[in-house]
Amino acid sequence: MNRLVLALVLALLPLAAPGLSQVGPATRPAADIVRDYDREQGPAMSRDATDEGRAAFRAAHRRVAERRAALALELRRAHPGHAEVPRLMAGRWAAMTNVLDQAGETLAEISKLLAEEETSAALRAKAAAAAARAAMVHPGVSRDRRLRFARLSCRLAPAEELGPLALTEIARYETADPAEARALCEEVLAGWKDTRYAAPAARGYLKRLERVGKILDFDLPAVRGEGRVRSVGGERLVVLWSGFSERVLEELRTLEAARGRPGGPVVVGVHVWRQEGGAEELARRLAAAGLRFPVAYPEEELREPWSGPWGLSETPLFLRLDAEGRCLAISHRIGPLLAVRAAATEKGGEGRSR
Repeated sequence: MNRLVLALVLALLPLAAPGLSQVGPATRPAADIVRDYDREQGPAMSRDATDEGRAAFRAAHRRVAERRAALALELRRAHPGHAEVPRLMAGRWAAMTNVLDQAGETLAEISKLLAEEETSAALRAKAAAAAARAAMVHPGVSRDRRLRFARLSCRLAPAEELGPLALTEIARYETADPAEARALCEEVLAGWKDTRYAAPAARGYLKRLERVGKILDFDLPAVRGEGRVRSVGGERLVVLWSGFSERVLEELRTLEAARGRPGGPVVVGVHVWRQEGGAEELARRLAAAGLRFPVAYPEEELREPWSGPWGLSETPLFLRLDAEGRCLAISHRIGPLLAVRAAATEKGGEGRSR
């Protein structure tokens, strides 16, 4: 094993998964285990839209994930050199991370596996890719460690898309530094320009980064009649968004909470998707969600959602503007922009402007 890779693995993944490398007797033929694994298929989408129906669907999906994860581990322990081990273990880690909410356990297990000299190159590649994905969803992994996980995957599993996709997610969600975000997207396009998901995501975000340094100029009526929603008049945070999914609401409520604290930012929003029921329904939904910052709804400009002045393929998009309306930074999550603003405020470089 390359010593540099081993050192990096040990630095990144200090956790341990007991028992993974304990290889017991081959109690069942490998072909039987692989057959049983492939027979475990997720449930068909249910037409039962009730809470009970959705819960039953999730439970069935979870049972399949648990069985596939167990069968993959059985194959590796009983037949560690079998050709199907990488495929089944990749499925195991996907099930643990995406269905069983075990991203931490996935990282722990992979840490031990990557440190073992006998781990094959094929299994090592699957493990590195799975670690990149698990690191992105595990709340206890820092941004810098996620970045190193992503690059480890890019190095050990260049044919896998999870590494470069993780780089684009860091650019879009975890940095407020436009130069860093641009460099990450360009890194993806330099090495994975033909990927199905990572390359389009990188190109799209590079397009959105073109807003940085430019004046965002709007002056629109607020949907609740509280005056005008403007992009100038003092440093502020702007959110461009569509819809009220739980993920979006979580971000908007974080922004609302920051606005309400002493010294919090000025916040304005523009809803950039056509709302059934128009401005009146939008105002009702804002009130129901507890969102009090001024919001505009330029309905006449939203006939073509992905084009025109507000065209966005992904929302919410948060923008940090200076007093002249010039965009200083963007992110698809509010956390990085709030962190930068808090750091600048502590240094005395910014204050609240009303």
